[in-house]
This record gives sequence, structure tokens and C-alpha cells, in this order.
Amino acid sequence: GMQENTLAQDEQLLADIRKTQQQIRAHFRVNPGAAVGETHAGAADIRAAYQEALEALSYLRDDGEPVAYRGIHDARTAYTFP
Repeated sequence: GMQENTLAQDEQLLADIRKTQQQIRAHFRVNPGAAVGETHAGAADIRAAYQEALEALSYLRDDGEPVAYRGIHDARTAYTFP
């Protein structure tokens, strides 16, 4: 439910998530995964953001790096058939 993010804000968000993951690892001795959906403008889009984050969760890696929906969406290969 935020306004459109800039690249710098997206990077700061991921940095904040990494820091939180480190704190959780240190305190609870677990390795949490994290996924982020796109930025949406209103409460009506919470469901869409949640669905995007769920989809991104399926791309979690063993290194614990947060996964952004935008990253998986941009990385998908588009196939065209003549």
C-alpha cells in the first residue's frame, strides 16, 4: 500500500529485509526466507501483492537471499513460436 518505489527504495527495502533475517538467525537460530511482491497503491491491492509474494517464495534459494517478484518476473523467458 505504498506509492511507486524508486530503485534506491527497493534496494533499501531488500537491505532492511537482509538485516532482519540476520537478527532472526542470531536470535532464533533459524534461516528465514523472504519474498516481496510489487508495490501497490491501495488496500484493495493487498491480495495481489500477497499473491506475488507467494509466487516469489517458490523461487527461494538456499543462500537465504530475499526474492523480489519483480526479479523473477523480469527473469522469465518469453517463448514465441512463428
